[in-house]
Amino acid sequence: MNILVSGVNGFLGKSLVQRILSRNINLNLIGIDIQPESSLSINYIQADLLDSSRLEEIFIKNNPEIVIHFAAIADIGISKTLIHSTFNTNILGTVNLLDLSVKYQINKFYFSSTYYATSSQGSFYRISKVTCEEIIREYYNDFKLNYCIMRLGSLYGPNGNDFNYITQAITSAVLNKKIKRLGNGEELREYIHVYDVSDFIIENIEHNLNENENVILTGSEKYKIKDVL
Repeated sequence: MNILVSGVNGFLGKSLVQRILSRNINLNLIGIDIQPESSLSINYIQADLLDSSRLEEIFIKNNPEIVIHFAAIADIGISKTLIHSTFNTNILGTVNLLDLSVKYQINKFYFSSTYYATSSQGSFYRISKVTCEEIIREYYNDFKLNYCIMRLGSLYGPNGNDFNYITQAITSAVLNKKIKRLGNGEELREYIHVYDVSDFIIENIEHNLNENENVILTGSEKYKIKDVL
């Protein structure tokens, strides 16, 4: 089975690929990312989600059957300062992939959203994800493109990017012997290990679960930030 993974150099993308390769699962992975190169041992292609012609070339050449869409501007701080870029990449980039998924009859479209989609947190990043969720559901209504929307809790684990809070905290503790954070520490988070998300996706693909559904993926408990620290 040919699977196209967008944002393959990111936190989720790397972890999913590593999980699939470590388990010797018979899936042919095509990874795309805006970065020029990747350390992953898969078919890697540099591509910008806003370059629809380039994306179509990839679809034609690699014939994906499933699309797993991780690529996004996900740093909430950056989303506040680069509003246009956030909406262009996160929304229009998603629409480009959806158009091609319909045109080339993709079996299922997986989308990583956020557990905080229904909250007031997350700034323009959250807004972009909620908008994409609505668009994806409409693509199903109008074009019967099957989907699975995954609303993810706070991720932690290997491959964490610079703006992942757990990664930041551990790095600061090791290098600076201290952790700084604004707030009173009473804020609640529901953490989930990135490999648990990866395992969910793998099982979902293997057994075609949760078709045309929203799935909430979080840990089983809520933790106060001060307790985590």
